[in-house]
Amino acid sequence: MVDGEDLADAAQQSLAGVVGEASAAYPDVVVRQRVLRGHPAAVLIDAASRADLLVVGSHGHGGFVGALLGSVSQHCAHHATCPVVVVRAER
Repeated sequence: MVDGEDLADAAQQSLAGVVGEASAAYPDVVVRQRVLRGHPAAVLIDAASRADLLVVGSHGHGGFVGALLGSVSQHCAHHATCPVVVVRAER
């Protein structure tokens, strides 16, 4: 069984790798990294409460699966206090 601290450490390492790649490509963009616990949509909405823009990714679940699982990006788009951009991955 994996405990919460192990998951947080793994998330931090994964995040640092992705942000490192993006920062190398766009050195003038300031990025703050944070790993937070909680429901993803609630954490994102709270973190963006004073933001000018919230950008979230989309897994692309549609139809029945999307309706069954819910959608973090959809929840953010409906409840965030700032504009939200949903980015889909290239296929």
